[in-house]
Amino acid sequence: MAEAEADGAAQVGRGRFRFVGGRWIVAGTHMTASALLEMMAHGATPERIVELCPYLCIQDIRACLRLGAEMSGNPLGPGSSPR
Repeated sequence: MAEAEADGAAQVGRGRFRFVGGRWIVAGTHMTASALLEMMAHGATPERIVELCPYLCIQDIRACLRLGAEMSGNPLGPGSSPR
């Protein structure tokens, strides 16, 4: 999983997440990683999410996907493929 930093934040890709109240959130926002993943599961594209939530960037969305993959035990990275 993402390596925790001393301040309680995790660096995943280019997005920063904090573990607050039992949930991962995009640092500097109140947006949870689970909310982002749910939006995508219901068909929202990263571009649409950024339109709806202009305080996020595409890198935040990608980092959220990586965090979700890491937490599911299926980290995706260069040279790997989905199972």
